[in-house]
Amino acid sequence: MASTALLLVWLCLLKTQADAQRIYNTSGARRDEVLNVHIVPHTHDDSGWLKTLDQYYFGANNTIQRAGVQYVLDTVVAALAANPDRKFTFAEMSFFSMWWAEQSDATRKLVHELIKNKQLGFVNGGYVQNDEAAAHYVAMIDQMTVGHQFLNRTFGLSPRIGWQVDPFGHSSTQASLMTGALGFDALYFGRADYQDMAARREPKEFELLWRGAKSYGSSADVLAGNFASGNYGPPPGFNFDWGTPEGTAEPYMDDPNLEEYNADSRNEDFVQACLALSNITRGNDIMLTMGTDFTFANAFTWFKNMDKMIHYANKGGRVNAFYSSPDAYTAAKNSYDAAWPLKMDDFFPYADCSTCYWTGYFTSRPTSKGWIRSSTSFLQAARHLEVLGSKGESSSKQLTIGSPALSSGPLELVVALLQHHDAITGTEKQHVANDYHRRLAKALGPAESGFGERMASLIYKDAPGAAREDRAPRLGMCAFLNASVCHPTVEMSALGHTMVAALYNPLAWPRTEGIRVPLNTSSSKSWTVRDGKGKAVKSQLLPISNATADLQSAMLAAGILPNLRSSASYELAFMAELPPLGYTTYTISEGSDRDSAQPSAVRGGPAGRNVNESSNASEEVLQLSSGALGVNVSTQTGRLLSLTSNAGLLSASLNAEVIWYNSSDAKGPPPSNSTNPPSGAYMFRPNGVFQSTAPVVMQVVEGPVVTEIRQTFYPWASLTTRLWKGSEHLEVEWTVGPIPFKDGLGREISVSYESNITSRDTFYTDSNGREMLRRVRDYRPTWKLEVNEPVSGNYYPLTAGMYLKDEGSGAELAIVTDRAQGGGSLGSGQAELMVHRRTLLDDQRGVGEPINETMCGCSACACAGLIARGTHYLTLQGSKSAAEYRRTLQQRVNDPVILLFGRAGDSSGQALQQWQTSFLQHPQGLPGNVHLLTLKDNGDGQILLRLAHLYQVDEETGLAKSAEVDLNKLFKDLKFSSGEELALSAGQPLSKVNRLKWRAGKSIGGESADEQGLQIEYKERTGMRWQLGSSEDFVVELQPMEIRTFLLTPDEQRQEGHADSAPAA
Repeated sequence: MASTALLLVWLCLLKTQADAQRIYNTSGARRDEVLNVHIVPHTHDDSGWLKTLDQYYFGANNTIQRAGVQYVLDTVVAALAANPDRKFTFAEMSFFSMWWAEQSDATRKLVHELIKNKQLGFVNGGYVQNDEAAAHYVAMIDQMTVGHQFLNRTFGLSPRIGWQVDPFGHSSTQASLMTGALGFDALYFGRADYQDMAARREPKEFELLWRGAKSYGSSADVLAGNFASGNYGPPPGFNFDWGTPEGTAEPYMDDPNLEEYNADSRNEDFVQACLALSNITRGNDIMLTMGTDFTFANAFTWFKNMDKMIHYANKGGRVNAFYSSPDAYTAAKNSYDAAWPLKMDDFFPYADCSTCYWTGYFTSRPTSKGWIRSSTSFLQAARHLEVLGSKGESSSKQLTIGSPALSSGPLELVVALLQHHDAITGTEKQHVANDYHRRLAKALGPAESGFGERMASLIYKDAPGAAREDRAPRLGMCAFLNASVCHPTVEMSALGHTMVAALYNPLAWPRTEGIRVPLNTSSSKSWTVRDGKGKAVKSQLLPISNATADLQSAMLAAGILPNLRSSASYELAFMAELPPLGYTTYTISEGSDRDSAQPSAVRGGPAGRNVNESSNASEEVLQLSSGALGVNVSTQTGRLLSLTSNAGLLSASLNAEVIWYNSSDAKGPPPSNSTNPPSGAYMFRPNGVFQSTAPVVMQVVEGPVVTEIRQTFYPWASLTTRLWKGSEHLEVEWTVGPIPFKDGLGREISVSYESNITSRDTFYTDSNGREMLRRVRDYRPTWKLEVNEPVSGNYYPLTAGMYLKDEGSGAELAIVTDRAQGGGSLGSGQAELMVHRRTLLDDQRGVGEPINETMCGCSACACAGLIARGTHYLTLQGSKSAAEYRRTLQQRVNDPVILLFGRAGDSSGQALQQWQTSFLQHPQGLPGNVHLLTLKDNGDGQILLRLAHLYQVDEETGLAKSAEVDLNKLFKDLKFSSGEELALSAGQPLSKVNRLKWRAGKSIGGESADEQGLQIEYKERTGMRWQLGSSEDFVVELQPMEIRTFLLTPDEQRQEGHADSAPAA
């Protein structure tokens, strides 16, 4: 407290001196008749990049980068208090919440006053500044919710400006959903393609109206400001940072008696910079972003020079400069009542020179991307049970940011952190990636334990005759199921114990999924699976593949596994039926009767023989079928030949191939307009493509549940294609690594799918998992593209997938991904998705390291290169069913079934077999076009609920229309007494959102109104509010692509007890 008292005395002295002897006039304001220069002091603080989050906050590890955010906020607050004219803008709540937790009551009071005086303002307000290529919209909403609820609970405010200054390209979803639907008036950013910016420079189109989504029509239009510098820093020569390499600006030396007096020349430089910017900006307002990465650690050096800068500029009279904010600048632009040029596509891909396409980061660190995606999905499920597993009773206390009062609280915070544009992108240093992973593993621990405890309690409680809850079995999760590693199942099967598999369905629709359980068959190769009625379920025993065995060995060598006792040699496969938003149980026990799992028929051998070498069959084509989907395979080449679906009415040739690009080494003279970079963490710059022409080593494993086609293309790259019985899609599991590098070649690995679909130059990719966007090869909608990189320049972010459409029949070949990747279509009927990368050089964009990952997270250590494994989901559908199947499959992939395992005891084991339970009132759950996006305990005895419409307005399906949901008839045992609709990020009531209106002018690129929703009639919501006994009911409507957010109070008087358990159908 003594230090706080001294700080306040110092601030009072500074303020008194400033009031008594102020010689610099900084009290200017906007005027209509002059060029208004909005001086916007800000800092951009990465939540991890070259240093970890903690190192950046505390100012540690300065040998890498001199940065300490706590000192930024300390000195900014002091500098603002010294002069009431000064303003400052801050964005990242990850840092601000850390700083706020350390402050005294006196400092907090001072900050409240600065906010009230509009000296300290917040833009964006998310926990981080999320990436826009690799981040999924669910996680984007979540991280903004964390930040906005912190601001609302702490200061009672909600930001009104989007501030995505650093991400490497900008998505339509960021504009429509993460700007318009958040209640923002504008979105400002730094980076855009160099050709795009050159085309927009002369017509003064750096500021434009952005219509990001067809489905919303003009309702979500936002002013988009692309900083003319292509970055977010001050004009050249005006970075006043102290003690950092970037702070090279000459200070204002304005004593006329000085030998090096420079006030006049400095003022002239400033005015000329302002006039130059005004020449490419519409209207008489320009914004100067005074600050950049981690600046203002000594805020007084900045403000002292900016005070002088404003004073002398205004004294000269050619410009009117004053401290401002993005909010004030946006209001000034809105006052023009002008028609703004209209943009209706997105800002991908991004290039900053002719050979510098930032499309590598779409795939960089693939295992990290996969882990972040699966953790995001698990977070949603964990939240469900925190509400539904406690009879809908919400926490009565207010929850602080990342509150451990909920087992999912720490995970919520880490998942939010990992959406940062140097986290999920994979563009951080390796030691920072390791820190992110440690944080995620630590947060998953309590979340998984809490989920397992709730599941066990629910299942045991539902069982008839259950007497004591302390007898509920322990249920555990397995982190490495995709590597056939699971300690509970492998250990129990080795001992011959009967096991319980508890399955939770986080989707609000019923579903049937293929399940694979790792087993140790040393005690028995005869196992039986029984459902909730005790009825035997058809099952199949499969030997693991060579690729899986190699992966297990690599995990052991890297120390990921302490031993191989958790590693299975076989997998038990069966089809599971799950109710909507509910759970079911299966028991797995030793058995020798006719109900036991069938052994798989294996054609082709582990010694490397092809199918035709190990089979008596002489046919050259092997026909395999799921009953709904057929695949033909060549026994001569080991490659796929064709895909047939829809009862044989729809067929296309299909081959899946592992290809690799040689990463450019940047040798030789640079092309014109290029810095000649190699491939690296950010950039993909290929120097040749390679594809094996030799026969693929193939093995086919068949049985009554699933058929696997196992193909080895290289010793380090394989595909396993699965056909589950009755399924209309293929699973293509890719395993890549360790990528060889001792020949000095960087390699970037893609899976290429080649078909006879007549797609020509057109293909479709998703935008953060929401709308599907039309892409055309070697084309940009708003400028004439000069093609310099025909491969990387046609790669786009695939957060959820892509599809090809036959221009004649309308048939669709869709590929859904389990993580963010880069990809595109480089020829008619061809689609490729990059799955893994290993580059040997840095791409000169700041991170200072190649993307050279190993199994032990240390590129300098003697351990193997990283092995990555993931899955693509392929479906071939006719035009009438394509959108519906693809959208549903996308949700199934994004929200997989949660598996838990435990030992079944004598009594509880029998009880666990009996029940299949849904938390929803209707047996079919929500309408097929509505997704339960969020269900979480919001504290204060309230529940946060979001519903999302999954279809866009122009999709060819009857589901692309409005839907209705009665919230008080949604759950079996959870009713609500009151509720209020909130803005998307749950930071304020929707009724308080009052966005500025903008007028659209001519479309950039000349797209017609019908193409991008000018004619769409979209209802703008003003917010709903309910109270029991009022005339309003709890029925909500959702329009195509609409997401609605509600804060609901459970009605304790109307709870109907726990849901009536129903036997499995």
